[in-house]
Amino acid sequence: MELIIAFAAGLISFLSPCVLPLIPGYISYISGSSLNELVEKKNVNLIPIILFTVGFSIVFNLWCSFNIYWASSFTKLI
Repeated sequence: MELIIAFAAGLISFLSPCVLPLIPGYISYISGSSLNELVEKKNVNLIPIILFTVGFSIVFNLWCSFNIYWASSFTKLI
């Protein structure tokens, strides 16, 4: 049940008005094509998008793991 709630919360945050308008810009930046070019050729190279997403996820997870480790070590000292 927790997994479903977490997935729903992530989906809602992705579809929020603050995030959703940024997606076409990210796709255009990563693919190196403008939005009009992507619509005309209807062929998007997914490899850079996937690599960007995986790289960002790895860095974010490592940063969070480091902060959790640091915080737990710090609270043991107190």
